[in-house]
Amino acid sequence: MDLNKKILEILGLDDKSSDEEIVHNIEKIFDFNLINLKKDEKKIKKEDLTVESLLLKFPQLLQIELIEEDSTLREKMQKRLMDWYRTDPAPTFTDLSGKVIKYKDLSDKNLGDEIAKSWGMPLPQKYGAYKFKDLPWDNIPNNVMIKHTIEHCMTAFVDNKIYKAGTSDTWELVNNLSLKEYKEDLVKSDKFGKIYKNKNNKSPDYETYGEWIIEEFIQDYDSNFFIPRDFKCLCINGKVWYILVIDRNNKLTGVGNGDNSDDKYYTRDFIPLRSYYNNKNNFEPLEIKKPEKLAELIKYAELASANCKNLMRFDFYITQNGIKFGEFTTYPKGGNQQYEAKNFYNQLMELYE
Repeated sequence: MDLNKKILEILGLDDKSSDEEIVHNIEKIFDFNLINLKKDEKKIKKEDLTVESLLLKFPQLLQIELIEEDSTLREKMQKRLMDWYRTDPAPTFTDLSGKVIKYKDLSDKNLGDEIAKSWGMPLPQKYGAYKFKDLPWDNIPNNVMIKHTIEHCMTAFVDNKIYKAGTSDTWELVNNLSLKEYKEDLVKSDKFGKIYKNKNNKSPDYETYGEWIIEEFIQDYDSNFFIPRDFKCLCINGKVWYILVIDRNNKLTGVGNGDNSDDKYYTRDFIPLRSYYNNKNNFEPLEIKKPEKLAELIKYAELASANCKNLMRFDFYITQNGIKFGEFTTYPKGGNQQYEAKNFYNQLMELYE
């Protein structure tokens, strides 16, 4: 695809347009799509007029729908699911070191951690990985996270209290149970935090399905957030295109919409994006200042993206001691993004895959 033609189409211009016309049209888009944009941040420098510089610095340009409906994001992600996870032999890619890696191994948190470590990603301390029946319930250390290697289900054991990820992606305190009693309760209820049901409406057999990782409980760099926030970097072709920050503390703090996480989108320069997701909750969240370790976050995310250039989300935590890698997200939301986010994913995949 001709990127120059694409960016001009996005701006409503053609190849005969002057730099002044480009600047004028970009500024109109800024006024509509960016929140709290400072006057000096609106200035367009000459070097910003290259296609990739424009898209990286101002990803909201890609929120405009240009993709025809014959190839939806959901269909693309379903094709990825079939190609990457259900094809034999499993498709692979080659990382910067020349190592051949199966795409499907990225989604297994055990294998994914080993891959991330080989790429130089800093990881939380891991105490072990076990089948459910082998979890050392009587000897689990304090201040740990227990999570499944495949499913999105997590429990935290902190200061002798149990917290679990609820069904609405927020965390809640499990009252009046010891860790051993909690394990017995899980066995009776046939669920561990949150386990997705398969097509037959049956939960996976957690006693044999995958493993359970015990790792250190990460602390956010801002002590006001008990459950550490996720800093999710959407990447493709070795670049960070935007950052999604997710706060899951609402039920614990009573602030905001307790039934849902607080999701906010930012440019790679940490300017808030005006989008459906940034305005979905009926409250104003605390403004997130640009993290001091933003450059370090970008560095690790782009290192991961240089090793695997496909559209991917790389999830991180930011602690007082630096960045910690969380996980690879190869199938973000199953392609069920809406509104601007759907357009954004679609266009990046059209441009670079």
